[in-house]
Amino acid sequence: MEKLTAIIIVQYLNNSINFEQLKDNPKYKIIVVDNSPKRDLALSCSNIIYVPLKVNKGIAAAQNIGILKAKELGCFKILFFDQDSLINRTLVDMLSQAYDNIALKGELIGAVGPLVINKVTKKKYKVKASCHNEYSEVSTLISSGTCTTINVLDNVGLFEEDLFIDLVDHEWCWRASQKGFKLYSCNIIHMSHRVGEGDYSFLGFPIIKSSPFRYYFIFRNTLRLLKRNYVPFDWKLKRTIRCVGTVIYIGLSTNFKGVKREIMKNVLRGLKDGILSPKQIKFK
Repeated sequence: MEKLTAIIIVQYLNNSINFEQLKDNPKYKIIVVDNSPKRDLALSCSNIIYVPLKVNKGIAAAQNIGILKAKELGCFKILFFDQDSLINRTLVDMLSQAYDNIALKGELIGAVGPLVINKVTKKKYKVKASCHNEYSEVSTLISSGTCTTINVLDNVGLFEEDLFIDLVDHEWCWRASQKGFKLYSCNIIHMSHRVGEGDYSFLGFPIIKSSPFRYYFIFRNTLRLLKRNYVPFDWKLKRTIRCVGTVIYIGLSTNFKGVKREIMKNVLRGLKDGILSPKQIKFK
């Protein structure tokens, strides 16, 4: 009997769920975890499990709930997607096959992901990779499009829920690497996606425009991860410079007109709470 694959999609205030090609396919269990407050959608497909949380618990908590549901259903493999990603049957099948192909080579594989293309600019998001072949070993993967297994998640642990939203995927990847698991970007598999609400550049560093409340988590979580010894030093250095550049850019740019004061309040709150955060936590 073929092992089931779970597709976990986290929703938040979005009525469009893009999985038409996967509906009613017995090979997949589509687990939609909805972080939208006070909402309960009517989804009637044989392979869809809808989990309304009725409150925004953050992407990490939503994904963990999806993982536990996948385990209950007896799934072996898991693919994560955000609501902003364009999902289709070919993408899912290719990612699943890529995981199997790399595993057959004897690698201790933690997860694979696609080459992510900005769906607005049509340019690929830069990743730190060790080579430029069909598969590139990378230091991190974004959550959306990631394919892994229940066995890996049992070994590495679930996502860190207190991070809530920003850097959740990066933190898990570094934790997986610490345990010896390798991460791969599949360069022949492309996924259209967009990070944030706008993309800018300042002194060579990317600046992502996000909702004002996100800057609290961006800065708080950055300070939290700077304290951890399994987080790469080069990321710590670049991230520190990028955060300083972000503050300067927001202060000078007209792209953030009308929200600068709110953003800066959230930055200061994030810095304060980040300084007071514990160095490490226990993972489930």
